[in-house]
Amino acid sequence: MKIERREQLAEGTKSLIEQVARLKSELAEAKAFLEAVVEHIPEAITIVDGKNLTVRMVSKCCRDLLGHSKEKLEGIPYREYENIRDLVSAEGSPTGCDQLPLIRSTLKGEIITNEEWLMKKADGKDLNLLCNSGPILDRQGKVIAGIAVWRDITEDKRAQEELRTRHTAARKDMEQELEAKSYRLREVNSALKALLRQRDEDRKELEEALLINIENLILPYIKRLKSSPLSSSQASLVEILESHLKELTSKFDKTLALEFRVLTPTEMRVAALVREGKTSKEIADLLCVSEKTASFHRNNIRTKLALRGTGANLRSHLLSLI
Repeated sequence: MKIERREQLAEGTKSLIEQVARLKSELAEAKAFLEAVVEHIPEAITIVDGKNLTVRMVSKCCRDLLGHSKEKLEGIPYREYENIRDLVSAEGSPTGCDQLPLIRSTLKGEIITNEEWLMKKADGKDLNLLCNSGPILDRQGKVIAGIAVWRDITEDKRAQEELRTRHTAARKDMEQELEAKSYRLREVNSALKALLRQRDEDRKELEEALLINIENLILPYIKRLKSSPLSSSQASLVEILESHLKELTSKFDKTLALEFRVLTPTEMRVAALVREGKTSKEIADLLCVSEKTASFHRNNIRTKLALRGTGANLRSHLLSLI
C-alpha cells in the first residue's frame, strides 16, 4: 500500500514538473516572440517592470536613439537612465525622473499621448521626441509594467521651423513690398494733386487772360460800333454780340456746354436768343434762316432738354440755368 502511494506521489510530481517545464517553455517562447516583435518595430520602445521599475526590454530603434548597447540599457533601474541621457520638457526646463512619461504611466497608471520632449544625446546632438506611454495591466487591473514609445520628430520640427522662417520672411518681404507700393502711390497722388492744382491755376489764368482781352481788345470796339450810325438790324446784332461776349464765361454758357453737350452749335445760338426773349421770327432774321427753321431748332432744343410734353416754358427753363 505504501509502495503504491509512493508511486502515485512520484507520478504526480513528475506530471507537475512536466507542466512547469511546459509552462516555462511557453513563457520563454512568448517572451522570445515579444522580444522579436519589439526588436523589429521601427519605434523607440521601452518596457519597465511595475515592481521595481527595472528596464525589461528596449527596442533596437530605442538603443540606436540613445546610442547605447542592449547590455547597458536592459536590466538596470529606470532612474539610472538619467546617467545616459538628458531629457528635458518641451518648454526646455529640466525634469526629474518622476515626471517622465514612462514612470508616470507605471506608478500612477497615466496614459500619455503625444507629449513632446527634448533629449541631448551622448554626442551632444539635440533630439525632439514625441512620447506615448501607458500602463500594462494584469487580469485584476493591477499595473504590472509600463511601456513608452518614443518617436524622433527632429526633422519634422526642423522642417516646421524652416517653413515658419520662410513664411515670416515672405510675409516681411510682402509687407515691405506693400509699403514700397504704398509709398509710390502716395508720391503719385501727390504728383497728381500738384498737376491738378497747376491745371486749376492755368485755367484761372486763361480765364483771366480771356476776360482781360475781351474787355480791353474787343469791348471797346463794340462800344464804338454802338455809337456809330447803324441800322436797326445791325444794332441788334451788336447788342447780341456784346451780350454773348460778356457772358462767355457765365454760368449759363458753361451749363449748356457741360450739361447739354447734345446741342449743336446752331442750337446753342438759338437757345441763347430764346433766353434773350427773341421770337422765332426775330431769331430767323438774326441768323438769316427761315422762321420755320428757327422753330425747328426750338423744338429740337425742347426735345433734347426733355421739355417736350411737360408744358414748361423754354425761355424760363433756360433762365433757370443761370
